[in-house]
Amino acid sequence: TNGMKNGEEGGEEMIGGFDAIICASGGWEGDVDFDDMVEDLEEKEALGEGGVHWDVDEEYVKRSAKVVDRMMKMNFCPVVAASLIGEQFLSPGGLFVIIGASAALSPTPGMIGYGSAKTAAHHYLQT
Repeated sequence: TNGMKNGEEGGEEMIGGFDAIICASGGWEGDVDFDDMVEDLEEKEALGEGGVHWDVDEEYVKRSAKVVDRMMKMNFCPVVAASLIGEQFLSPGGLFVIIGASAALSPTPGMIGYGSAKTAAHHYLQT
């Protein structure tokens, strides 16, 4: 069925809802490799692109935070958006599906952003 609303005098009336909403978004990116990052910074500095001095610890934190942010945007935010759509348009008794991962169930060395985002998605769905 469709989730369109039919405008009538005095307001809107739902003329049908979705039988299912399936959120199949996602992506993967591993943690920042510290040694690769240092090599990258050294190459940039040699080419004159890096400025005079790099604070490698600060750069590592910045790059790592960006990975976590990207993983949340790919794996968690779409689940929240789909659930909000579901609140409005999912038929009573309708099916709401997200794509989970075993990474949500155990530690994820080397992929903290991915594991955190999938754990957040699982928790959100169960809540």
